[in-house]
Amino acid sequence: MLEHGHRLTEGKQKVNGMNESVGLVFSVAGVLALAVPVLWMRHRAVHRQQLKVAFRRIIALRGLIYDVQVHRGRCHATLNGDESSRRIMLDARARIDRSAAEFRYMAYGLSELQRPLSAIDQWDRLKLRADSLPPAASFHQHTALIQDLLGLMERLIHKSHLGSRQAPEQRIAVSQWITVLRVAEMMGQVRAIGAGIASGGSCTGAQRLRLSYLLERLVSVRADLAALGLGNSSISAGITELMVSLKEQAMATDCTIDPSTYFESATRQINLWYAYFDEEVALAKRAWKLSDENDETVSAGSGCQISESQTKVDWNSKTDAKIRS
Repeated sequence: MLEHGHRLTEGKQKVNGMNESVGLVFSVAGVLALAVPVLWMRHRAVHRQQLKVAFRRIIALRGLIYDVQVHRGRCHATLNGDESSRRIMLDARARIDRSAAEFRYMAYGLSELQRPLSAIDQWDRLKLRADSLPPAASFHQHTALIQDLLGLMERLIHKSHLGSRQAPEQRIAVSQWITVLRVAEMMGQVRAIGAGIASGGSCTGAQRLRLSYLLERLVSVRADLAALGLGNSSISAGITELMVSLKEQAMATDCTIDPSTYFESATRQINLWYAYFDEEVALAKRAWKLSDENDETVSAGSGCQISESQTKVDWNSKTDAKIRS
């Protein structure tokens, strides 16, 4: 009898142990069933925030690059005798100060960007002497700064991984955005040198040599535009127009073109490239379902502001992007 009772007790203990194990399994399963969706939603929210920050950084840096290019051109014209460019240069300088401060704040805490961010520190030094340097030195220091900023942009684009999702309407890969900005920079150099020539009234041998080199590069770029789907676009036509203008007017022995007229004409062609870049950014935001956010200004903080609704450009017609220089 005692042995039978002992066996019953052991059986009950085993059953109770099994019940406890089954209960524990179901409890864990229940916790996981609740936790996994919560963790997934949190992951999506964090990723969405990271994407929003990545877009904001790219947009802010794009505005900074644009304004430094404007400052370079107007500063070069001022140093060559065009005092009417000084006010526009100072306006651009104020925008750059704001944009630089904004971008530093956005990049705070990103250790991998601290060294590239030193490029922005160059601006603090350059602005103090930009309009007192010899024209060639001012031009080269501005250009070196812009090259460093473009390198920073390339790192940001690569680090963001925005290209892992692409809208059907996007004409180029995200990795090609930097190509668009580099072409705009080549045209920006042409604009600055041409503005200096127009302000001085003549083209020196050094200026002619530099322009010839840039024009050769633009010819090469124009040949590659088909890869970006722009072979017959207004952007391609804009490069041709700028080159013809330079050869016929700025590179002539006696330059009679008005500096502001030349600068604004060149700016219209450069702005087409920036409008193209801005539209691709807007399309990428839509691909990531971020186009409904409040921060819809594509180039916030810059002197070249286009909202998403304004970036629709007819790339097969001679359309000027309405952006102020």
